[in-house]
Amino acid sequence: MVIGASVLLLLGTWAVMAKSKAGLYMRATQQDAEMACPGGLFGERG
Repeated sequence: MVIGASVLLLLGTWAVMAKSKAGLYMRATQQDAEMACPGGLFGERG
């Protein structure tokens, strides 16, 4: 049961990261945060 729940959580996380717009934004900031911030993605508030 624990292994099944772990597999479901892993697949759910993968689906969000690979298929959603939020996942796209997270991948963009992970790869190049300096370029993502001027584009309005997860910028710091000052």
